[in-house]
Amino acid sequence: MKKDSIFAENREENEYEVAAQEVRNFFSDVYASGKKKAIINDIKLVYRLGQVKFSRQIMNAIRYNQILVVQAGVGIGKTVGYLIPIFYSYKNAKKFKNVVISTSNIGLQQQLLTDINMVSNLLGINITPVIAKGANNYACLENINRILNSSYTSDIEKSTIQNILQEIQQKDTIDKDELTQIEKEVWEKINLKNVSKCTHCLHSRHCLYPDIVKNMNHANLIVTNHNFLTKSVLERAQWLHQTDLVVFDEAHKLEGAIRDIQGDVLDTNIISKTLLYYKDNLVDSFYKQDYIRQTISDINHFFGVLSSRARKYYNKYSKEKNISIVECDKVPIFIRKTDDELSQIIERLSNIYDLIHNINIKNRYRNDYREEYLIKWIDILQDMNKKDKSKNIYWANFLNKRYIEIGYTCRDTSNVVELLMKKNIPTVFTSGTLTGPDGDYSYFENSLGLKANVWHQSLTDGQVCISPYNYDKNSLFYYDSKIPNPNDEHSKYLDELVVKITQLIKITNGRTLVLFTSKEDMNYVYQNIDKEQFQFEIMVQGGEDSNSKICTDFKNNVKSCLFATGAFWEGIDIKGRSLSQVIITRLPFVPVDAIMDSKGKYLEEQNPYIYDMIQKLAQGTGRLIRGMRDVGIVSCLDSRYKKYSDYVESVLPFENYTDKLEDVCEFSSQYITNLDGQRGPYKKRTKKEDNN
Repeated sequence: MKKDSIFAENREENEYEVAAQEVRNFFSDVYASGKKKAIINDIKLVYRLGQVKFSRQIMNAIRYNQILVVQAGVGIGKTVGYLIPIFYSYKNAKKFKNVVISTSNIGLQQQLLTDINMVSNLLGINITPVIAKGANNYACLENINRILNSSYTSDIEKSTIQNILQEIQQKDTIDKDELTQIEKEVWEKINLKNVSKCTHCLHSRHCLYPDIVKNMNHANLIVTNHNFLTKSVLERAQWLHQTDLVVFDEAHKLEGAIRDIQGDVLDTNIISKTLLYYKDNLVDSFYKQDYIRQTISDINHFFGVLSSRARKYYNKYSKEKNISIVECDKVPIFIRKTDDELSQIIERLSNIYDLIHNINIKNRYRNDYREEYLIKWIDILQDMNKKDKSKNIYWANFLNKRYIEIGYTCRDTSNVVELLMKKNIPTVFTSGTLTGPDGDYSYFENSLGLKANVWHQSLTDGQVCISPYNYDKNSLFYYDSKIPNPNDEHSKYLDELVVKITQLIKITNGRTLVLFTSKEDMNYVYQNIDKEQFQFEIMVQGGEDSNSKICTDFKNNVKSCLFATGAFWEGIDIKGRSLSQVIITRLPFVPVDAIMDSKGKYLEEQNPYIYDMIQKLAQGTGRLIRGMRDVGIVSCLDSRYKKYSDYVESVLPFENYTDKLEDVCEFSSQYITNLDGQRGPYKKRTKKEDNN
């Protein structure tokens, strides 16, 4: 049987030296003539110094068994940069045969497959990649047949499900991403939810999922996502046992994934409905029914107290005073002076559990899943009652004016990192936004607990590989220092936002992505801007179109504008003239956040709110320059920019900053709207000149 790690035995160092030499030779041979471009096996390559440096650092991490944290600037060819040393190590090192690459979402997993196949053809080294993702991404034949055979299923729904079943049979796949787009409500009914029941399923002989798991367990290169990898690490999944290298791409999203997997919510609606079910269906004693009814009342009152306290905290400490409380989540809650009330609820729920458990045993109802819910709720409330010593962080998610749910996640994310580090294998964390204003990786490393959990290996801070794009000549950063403060004069700010956005999108003749931090602000501006005065289309995120479709429409309609929030701050890649300006309507501060507050207690001088804002801003402004020929403007319509300018400018790649609108007009007329004009260097305006 294969060892858990290739580093559990003595390694053949000469094998990794050969691999390292092949990495060096690849770049020197391809570009030996001094040319910046080459074509090999019909694949076009462009020389990027950042990619060469990045690739060599990855090779060193593999060779010397390092934990590497390295930032890769936009456009260096990061994916190819780490795939080349992976392929050469696979080719030359006999015991280097199992690699896991994890990225932030399933969409990027699909893109990675394309890049892996391209590098395989480029180098002539055959590795077949396998995608690994959660079971809920696959259809369940048992669920499909149960719905089709149910008398409660409508004819329309049966027809829809029948069409899905036919497509599954025709394409021989249960993968959601390989099937025609299925509505969310339908997919929730037919997807695979409980893998533990698969062995007892009547359709197990015809199910494709066991083959999917088998392929994962025997694959040499697995492409997964942070959420699924986190879950697999915690469950000690078999497919991870023989891993020889893990690469975390888009590593800035890893902490969030770890917290998502180890988090959940307490929902008063679900708790109340569960208790009411027991009251109405299992308990026949009036006294016991009244006991359950009173417990529901106590829980609702307790949630109401927490909601009121969360609102007060939000209103007192929010950096974004005018964001609607309905839009907010992760607002800290406080348990002080509720000890007796919470302890009484815990005691009542424990008594109800004992009551129901005994009734179920007496009636031989041994598979009541609601019992597990009761145990879970009791455990969570007991932990919540420990206050600052609790293992979880707790907060309020506001769903409407009167209703909240209590969210929670692990206080410490290092348990996942600790399990990974115990494997004693090289691990790479990479992204375009890992460094903070201090220029190092300390905030990222501290947030994950990396330094505390690396025992047998060296934690290496990689050399930042800067973007090859010429931000000095091809970009301008404009900030409005006179617009009303979005917190202090919100209504005036919104009205001025309408005026300023109108000016700016006219200057570039459309071609603009306008990024908002609030859906309410976005909708207000969109509804109040005079769209009739423009000769180009203005689109807004939302409605019936998916994010993917609206992004495609924006890209294809060269002079259009797109008003967006949320997902559009990162991940979209639009090269060329369609996106020549990014407008940041407000610095992307989180209003208040229980996780940020908790991190602030142990990160000493590193302010999580500022670091988080800068990372999001770097992602948002990173939508602008996506190719060597791209030219564009970032416009920041937040007067608070000057307060944080030193932090921002130490991280962002831009060189030219101005608060003068005439500079924006000049830059646009020379490089954006004058498409036939000859390009030339934009005269750099120094920060000193701007301050004058």
